[in-house]
Amino acid sequence: MIVRLLLVICIFTFSIHAYQKQTTAKPKAHNKTSVENQKTRRSKTGDLITQGSKFSKQTRNSSSKAVKKSSLKANRNETSESDNAKNLGQKAASQGSLSKNLGQDNSRNIKGESTSRDARRNADSKVTLLLVSSVSVPLRNAPVTSAGSTIALLKLGERVKLLDKKSDWYKVECQSNSKRGWIAVEEAEELNDKSVEKLYLQIANKNYTQEMSFSHASELIDFIFSVVKNVKSQDTQAELELLKLLALKRAISSTPTIRGSYKNKNNSFYKEFLEKYKEFLVHDEPSGSYMVKSEAFWKLYERYKDLPIADRIAWEAAQNPLPGECELYIVCNLYYVRMTVAEYLRLYPNGSKAKEALKNLSDALESIIKARSDFQGPTDVTDKAEFFNLIAELRTIVSRLPFIEKDKVLKQLRQIADSV
Repeated sequence: MIVRLLLVICIFTFSIHAYQKQTTAKPKAHNKTSVENQKTRRSKTGDLITQGSKFSKQTRNSSSKAVKKSSLKANRNETSESDNAKNLGQKAASQGSLSKNLGQDNSRNIKGESTSRDARRNADSKVTLLLVSSVSVPLRNAPVTSAGSTIALLKLGERVKLLDKKSDWYKVECQSNSKRGWIAVEEAEELNDKSVEKLYLQIANKNYTQEMSFSHASELIDFIFSVVKNVKSQDTQAELELLKLLALKRAISSTPTIRGSYKNKNNSFYKEFLEKYKEFLVHDEPSGSYMVKSEAFWKLYERYKDLPIADRIAWEAAQNPLPGECELYIVCNLYYVRMTVAEYLRLYPNGSKAKEALKNLSDALESIIKARSDFQGPTDVTDKAEFFNLIAELRTIVSRLPFIEKDKVLKQLRQIADSV
């Protein structure tokens, strides 16, 4: 039994050994056949190597070549990337340099332009401007007053550039036509933006006189019209506007020949003047001439009635004559004093001209009383109603006055009322 068991073990062991031997031998046969069937090849050194060895070597070489190729490609890529990066860097640097140069150029250009502007501004700021402060100022070709030296006449308010100064003369250039010449120092004022409004008023006051000619007055009016629109101060505005109306009033009445010239305005020296300022003028039929509308003064008063100058404006309005002629019609004469001096007293019972206005009213009433028999009284119901309304208004206005002279005026009003 034991022998049989040992025999079986031996057979089993032998079988396993034979199977392992057979299994191990098959790959070798395969390798041998594979090696025999493969071609041989001479190496670079002349040695013959088997295909298997060669395959292994080729594998190594291939791997090496692949590695080298990969490395070379990587190197090329790196080189290419490096070159690209270098090129991009150079391009960026070039662009940066270009931008820098452009920036520097732009900066230089901007700086140059700024410098140029500053230079011009400084040059302009160094230019002294003068304002012609008199009417019809002679512009002379030399600093002398000899006959024949006048090359032009500068109007009041014209701006000129100061070029030189010699003794009592200014060499100037006109801004309007670039003419150059000499004017007397006293006939121009330096223009300063900080005090220009005061300068306008100073020049206007200097040139306004009761004796000025038509041409003098018209030049003053033109000057005021040209500057008053740029004045911001209401006080200065009001004074200039009042001077404008007063100068207009003076221009109208300055020359006796002006009265007849209106009839034929097409051939009149005053045609342009009348057209230019017609909104302020009214034609007076009895005299055949023009006069400044009282309405213009009263409108000016309404505009500036809250300013100190309002008192003066109201007084000038009260002094301005009304168009037409009352002759000896009593209602018309009472209406005239009511709308002039009495209106001032109504607005300013304590005004600077209140006493003078009261005296003017008293004088007008006295002239009616003295010539009462020559005056025509109200002829119908409407006229009578207007007459007594005017008497009542005048009494109310005078009664408010603080002056003792008012008693005389109240007595005069009673006399006139009782005479109808």
